Amino acid sequence: MSKKEKFPLYLSPEKKAILERRYQEDGSRSITAFIERAVDFYLDYLSANDAGLFLPTSIKSYLDGRLGQLEERLSSRHLRHDERGQAKLRPSQKHAQRDAGRHDKE
Repeated sequence: MSKKEKFPLYLSPEKKAILERRYQEDGSRSITAFIERAVDFYLDYLSANDAGLFLPTSIKSYLDGRLGQLEERLSSRHLRHDERGQAKLRPSQKHAQRDAGRHDKE
């Protein structure tokens, strides 16, 4: 175990009360151990520069699936398929592109 250095930590009374309650709920053997784990976690989070690394796999998988479904829904709204299966713009998108072309010429 490495030698620890003591330093003052100033917290509001409310934050201190929460800290005292949560370290016991967490099962940490001391407030110091709890704070040290919290600091380690936050430093790793900052180093990773990607919060996705800290999401549980099940949540990340769920979010990826939902985003995939949303992407499919959005793309299907913008395209329709003709009888040969070729994608075509829906009429509203054709008008929007035509109108955008008019604005480009002006």
